[in-house]
Amino acid sequence: MNNTEAVVVFLVAILAGLFGPLKAGADCDLRVQRVVDGDTFEARTVAVVSSSKHFQEISGFRLLGVDTPERGEEDFETEKVWLRDRIEGRDVEVRFSGQRKRDNFGRFLVDIYVCENGRTVSVNREIRGRGWGKVWHHSKPKPSK
Repeated sequence: MNNTEAVVVFLVAILAGLFGPLKAGADCDLRVQRVVDGDTFEARTVAVVSSSKHFQEISGFRLLGVDTPERGEEDFETEKVWLRDRIEGRDVEVRFSGQRKRDNFGRFLVDIYVCENGRTVSVNREIRGRGWGKVWHHSKPKPSK
């Protein structure tokens, strides 16, 4: 799926009522289905087959600018559980910030935000602020651990 198709998918999803309404600065709102690890989650999106057909699928999302431990590495479980408690089952605001919309695994590269006491809070920034994960710019190769 190219960038144009990805935009069409989100627009169709919004029209179909699968995401919440767009907010200023947001590309879309969606509900997190499952947290995979400390920097990856899954959410239901819509794939467009034709002008009259579309289907829902689970898509992967990768947090921009954050690289947390992989399974089997120190602090993997702590950081995964923190993100799960923070966003799983919740609506999040998704913003595409980088030049690339997807990584090499097909996951959408995003910044995500949650609403806390009337404020919009960056989850990506929270993770970095906790000193977790390495800063990773997705336009460059992944750093060695």
